[in-house]
Amino acid sequence: MPASTHHRLKDRSLLFYALLGLIFLSPIPYGSSREWAEALLLLITAGLSVLTVLAIVSEKIFLPQHFRRSVIFQSLFAAIVSWQILQITIQSPVDINRQLTGLFLTLFYWLIFNLTLIHCNSFNRLNLLLWSIVLSGLFQAFYGSMMVLTGIEWLVFDFKEGGQGVATGTFVNRNHLAGYLELSLACGLGLLIAQLKDIHFANHRERLQHYLQTLLSTKVILRLILCIMVIALVMTRSRMGNMAFFSSLFICGAVHLFLCKKFTRSAVMLFASLLLIDTLIVSQWFGLKELAERLNVTLENIHIEQVDAPQLTDESSPGNQATTDYSDNKYKLVTGDSRDQAWDRSVILWQENPFWGNGYGSFYTSFPHVRDASIRGYFDFVHNDYLQFLIEFGLPGTLLFALLALLTLYNAIRTQLDRSNKTAISAAFAAMMGICSIAIHSWTDFNLYIPANAMLVCILIAASIPARWLKS
Repeated sequence: MPASTHHRLKDRSLLFYALLGLIFLSPIPYGSSREWAEALLLLITAGLSVLTVLAIVSEKIFLPQHFRRSVIFQSLFAAIVSWQILQITIQSPVDINRQLTGLFLTLFYWLIFNLTLIHCNSFNRLNLLLWSIVLSGLFQAFYGSMMVLTGIEWLVFDFKEGGQGVATGTFVNRNHLAGYLELSLACGLGLLIAQLKDIHFANHRERLQHYLQTLLSTKVILRLILCIMVIALVMTRSRMGNMAFFSSLFICGAVHLFLCKKFTRSAVMLFASLLLIDTLIVSQWFGLKELAERLNVTLENIHIEQVDAPQLTDESSPGNQATTDYSDNKYKLVTGDSRDQAWDRSVILWQENPFWGNGYGSFYTSFPHVRDASIRGYFDFVHNDYLQFLIEFGLPGTLLFALLALLTLYNAIRTQLDRSNKTAISAAFAAMMGICSIAIHSWTDFNLYIPANAMLVCILIAASIPARWLKS
């Protein structure tokens, strides 16, 4: 091999493996949800981007053919960045520092999207990308579970102050670990689905030989990894996290079987085993009962309440339930944990500026002006990504984000319809299930405001493009 070719391959591989290392390390410092962690993540990503551009200029790396297929995605990212700049320049910023942070984070996600597109230029690399996400999820699952089982409740650098007795991994909030595991499980299931096949055996000897080969294959290792991550997901006691995972599993599993027209016995057994073995048997030893009790309490507290007239409750009111800003006879959902009251008051923030929005990070500064005595606890996020996007990015910005997700789902569906390559189908299923699970979970949490989780979403968005267009 010529020396120049060897150096090109070496440089290209180093940058790709550096990207995989960044993916693995990104959730370790509190999900990168601290200012110093965000800055470090942005600096490393910028450095990788500069090195990648230099490698392209010096022809050590060539832009893959599927890169030009990302024009619509690139345009949407550019439009989101432009919209944030308009928000800062045209309006009077509510919190200029937070808005600039939001702008830099969007640029970071755009860079991660492009790095994934450029360096995932083969099916082997696309496969390694999915495995790196799965291994990162495995580390988080193992770390979070062991902290609970051993009673040594530590985050990375200090003692865990909140979330005692539940798995949080290296995240501060259990719901964010649940969101990360949902995305990792989607990648793991994608890898496992690609290995499914129905085999007809001529005799018992062939059957026994196949079973022995299966026990020594990566399929068993991957299945055990998925089992560990499901256990950790249950141990988070995250109600919406578990509901989002199992709902997206059934929805996307059914869609996959329909698209691929392969209602095979092995595929049905895989989805059934995730419910029967992982949930009902294994997780029974690791807190499934406690999760079920928490869900029961939630369901008992949720009810529909009729509000007769506008009024303002205070802390002495029975149940501390908000009944403000209603006229005539209307109905509202009461969750029992103050999130419904926070959502009610947050809608006012969006109604004040529905088109432009108030800018990234504005909820933290603006919400104290509209909250009332009925709201218990501290809310620095809405606990609903859709509502917070509307408040901070306005209707146009929110629609741009929605288009990114919808285009990803379209790519994933077309890939499963049109392609037979196993790795392409793996990445397409991972993108479809990952987007679906986070979309469900985002109704009650703020995973998309956690850089490590949002980064994985952007990577899955990028992975859907080579999955569809990469040539075999």
